[in-house]
Amino acid sequence: MNTLRDAVSASFGQEKPPRATDLVISDGYDPFEKEDAAAFYGGKTWQDVLTHLQGLKNNPVYGAAYFLEEWSVLNPVHLGYYLRAHLEYLLETLASVAPDTAFVLHLLGELQQITHIHKRSPFTPEQTELLRQLAQHVYNFAAKHNLSAYQEHDIEEYATQLLVDLEANGS
Repeated sequence: MNTLRDAVSASFGQEKPPRATDLVISDGYDPFEKEDAAAFYGGKTWQDVLTHLQGLKNNPVYGAAYFLEEWSVLNPVHLGYYLRAHLEYLLETLASVAPDTAFVLHLLGELQQITHIHKRSPFTPEQTELLRQLAQHVYNFAAKHNLSAYQEHDIEEYATQLLVDLEANGS
């Protein structure tokens, strides 16, 4: 797992935080999500987002504030910067005693969604390859561990579909 964590650290979130005015592209699509994206991600570093996600562990609404839909509508140039927080949290939750399976499902779903929205992976070839490795890791984890019964199969399906999508729409 440390190898994946090191690869995430080296591949995502290395640049400076984006300016709030550059976070979204106003193109008439998803205006409410984009407003929410600018409100949540504006002025934050990827570390701030990770801290927010870590704080959800003890929150009774738990998954209501992942901000993954908002992340998916960010300017494609900035998706990788903030993806680091979500990937770091993914690896943390998979290593925990009680993984946040709802987060895992939502993240996989949004990664699939952005490959469809952009008709390709908006990430570099190296980042896309790392996402393939992470999807395979998630699939193996779900297949091996006793996750909540109603979600385990879905996680495997979502990870498989993400692998297919990244293969078909890789950068």
